[in-house]
Amino acid sequence: RKMLEAHLQRKDSVSALDETNHLILTDTAEGVRRVEDLVKRLDKPGMARVMEVIPLEHADAVALARQIGAAYAQTQSRAEQLLTRIPGAEGPAQAVSAMSAPTIVPAEHANRLIVTGTAKQVEQIRELVRQMDISAPTGRSALNVILLSYLKAEDVAKNLTTLLEKSAVQTAAASNKRHLSIEAVPANNALLVDAAPEDFLEVKRLVESLDIMPQQVHISVLIAEIASGDAETLGVAITALNAPDSVGDNAFAGASRLHADSASGDGILSSISQGVFGEGLTFGIAHGSHLDAAGNIVADYPAIFNLDMIRRNSKVKILSDTSLGAQNNHPAEVAIVDNIGVLESTVSGSGADRDFIQNIKRMDVGVKVNMTPYIIPGGLVKVELEPSIEAVTDTGGSDQYVPTISKRMVKTTMTVPDGQTIVIAGLTRNDESEIKKKVPLLGDIPLLGWLFRWNSKSATKTNILIFVTPTIMTDVADAVAVRQALEAKSGIVAESLAEELKAPAPEKEEHGNEH
Repeated sequence: RKMLEAHLQRKDSVSALDETNHLILTDTAEGVRRVEDLVKRLDKPGMARVMEVIPLEHADAVALARQIGAAYAQTQSRAEQLLTRIPGAEGPAQAVSAMSAPTIVPAEHANRLIVTGTAKQVEQIRELVRQMDISAPTGRSALNVILLSYLKAEDVAKNLTTLLEKSAVQTAAASNKRHLSIEAVPANNALLVDAAPEDFLEVKRLVESLDIMPQQVHISVLIAEIASGDAETLGVAITALNAPDSVGDNAFAGASRLHADSASGDGILSSISQGVFGEGLTFGIAHGSHLDAAGNIVADYPAIFNLDMIRRNSKVKILSDTSLGAQNNHPAEVAIVDNIGVLESTVSGSGADRDFIQNIKRMDVGVKVNMTPYIIPGGLVKVELEPSIEAVTDTGGSDQYVPTISKRMVKTTMTVPDGQTIVIAGLTRNDESEIKKKVPLLGDIPLLGWLFRWNSKSATKTNILIFVTPTIMTDVADAVAVRQALEAKSGIVAESLAEELKAPAPEKEEHGNEH
């Protein structure tokens, strides 16, 4: 209609009556004759559109419809198609496709093609289908297997299925919908792919580009803690005891015990009662008064003088060097711990026959390192790191289950150059304390007051540093270099240990009975 109006003087002078396939013209007689002559040239047998269903035996209807449609999209331009509508000298049989491209709709459930077009177009499509609907060559069937080397089959199948579902939603109304299914085989770490050959090749190329040897990261975490302390104690403890000789006699007893802890019972009198001298410089004096009826010497005015004057110097060094390797973007954890019991709660009943129940929970105490590395192009490593070191500083008694646990822990995320060492945490702590005890008034007397005073001073300095060194391992040579460095540091050679494990156990010598 639009092409015919270009040959007429008046616009909108051509109307189409679809029900009867007629054209209605309104123009001058000359214009009508010119259009009539043009229509006679174009309206040849075989140009009407028809519909046909083509069954398939081997090819997939969806894939074949997509391929044929893509082939028609790359054919002649509209002008060339218009020229081919005009038959040549040999007659109308030489006319080819009409200006409108054929429509090809796949019927998936019946594996057939519904084709709409001119008779010539349908004939061309039928011939194309005959040539393409053949059994797939060996190795190009619809069901194939892809073996994976490094990736996990379940993860790959899940990701590809999610991608295909999104693609299916976007092309739900399109005629080029793909038939593709992927299942994981965990036992063989493989993928089962049900797809047309061209779709399978696309999936295979995608999987091969992803299934490569992942880079790995080896991280060394060094935790160093150095604590040094000085303490001075100066004090005097005096004890004087005397036992009465007979009934009615009086005896003198006294003591100066400023440094003793009444709760602990570790003062000088407690030490004497156990037959042990107190801490510090201790000496005593006693006077033999007379002999008793049994001939034993009776001590008079016994006295003990304890000079508590001690200086303590202490130095503690805690060093933990932990190494851990992990694949890129994968978490890793190492724990070198002792599993100890800790009292959580107690339950006791009432009465003489009451029950006493202790709830003990187990906890791990030692060195722990959690990390997740991310390799950044350019030789950088981003690390989510959580190192910790725990130690029992006081057991609290063998049957009490109330230990004191000291813990050093850092949780951080950092970016470190490959092979470089950085400090991720540091602490410098100075603790000073001074304790003075004295007898009121007597402790303030010049010179003699020190006999009634007890002083204690202590100073502790603690330094904690945590060092981290990441090393990217791209290939086997990098892994070997890391192993050799660890062997040189520890003095443990893996090959020597392997040889020792392979060596047979020494045979026991059997000694027979001698006759």
